[in-house]
Amino acid sequence: MSYYDRVPKTISVLQNLEKYASSWVEAKRRLLLKMLEGNAILEVGCGTGTWSLWLRKQGFNVTGLDISEKCIEVARKKAKEAGIQAEFVVGDICRLSHDSSFDRFDSILLADVLEHVEHDDIALKNSWSLLKQDGVVVITVPALKLLYGYIDRLLGHYRRYSKNELKAKVISAGFKVVQIRFWNFLSLLPWLIYSRIIRRNLLAAGSLRKLGVVNNLSKYWWRIDEKVQILGVTLVVKARKI
Repeated sequence: MSYYDRVPKTISVLQNLEKYASSWVEAKRRLLLKMLEGNAILEVGCGTGTWSLWLRKQGFNVTGLDISEKCIEVARKKAKEAGIQAEFVVGDICRLSHDSSFDRFDSILLADVLEHVEHDDIALKNSWSLLKQDGVVVITVPALKLLYGYIDRLLGHYRRYSKNELKAKVISAGFKVVQIRFWNFLSLLPWLIYSRIIRRNLLAAGSLRKLGVVNNLSKYWWRIDEKVQILGVTLVVKARKI
C-alpha cells in the first residue's frame, strides 16, 4: 500500500486523536512548545494542519509542509475557515528543490514524521539545511523497537527507534543533541496489547472512544509523565544546528 493509499486513513487517525484523546494532544503541545525557539517555524509532515494552526495561534510564523496534496488541501481549508493566515506547501523533505529557502527557519518540527520516511537520514540532513545557524529541530518518533507490530505496519511506519539510534542519526546530520527523553509511559501497555497481542487498531475511533474514561483521568498523569521520563512509547529530541 502506497502512502497516498493511506491518506484517508491518516486523516481519520488525526481526527480521532483530536476528538477522543484530547488530553494526549494537550500534553504533547505543552511538551513541544517548551522546546521550540524563535518565531519562524517549519512543520514537516504537517498533515491536515492541526499543529501548524495551533502554533500560529500562539504567535509563531508557521509554514506547514506535507507530501500529501489532499492533506494540504484540508489544512488550507481549515485555515481559511478559522481566519488564520498560515502557509501550507506540498513538498517532500527528502527532495528539496533548488529554490528552497535554506537557512530560513528558527525551528523545525518533525512530530511523528521520521518513522514514515524511508530515508530518514536525508530528511534530517535537509532539515539541517533549512535551519538558520543555531536553529533547532524538535522531533518525536515511536520508541522501543520491541513494540513494533500491527499498528505500526497499519500506519506505514518503517521503524521504531532506540534512544541510541535516534541520537546517532541526529548527530550524523550535523546537530548537537540538547535533550533526548522518553514520553508517554501511560500508553506502553495498551500499545503492547493492541499492536503485538490482539492486533487491533488502538487509534481507531471505536478503540479510542472506549478509552474515553482513561483520557479524562490521564490529564493528571501527563503532568507527572513530563517530569518522570522513565520509559514511553515516544522519544522526544531537541537538537541544535552547529
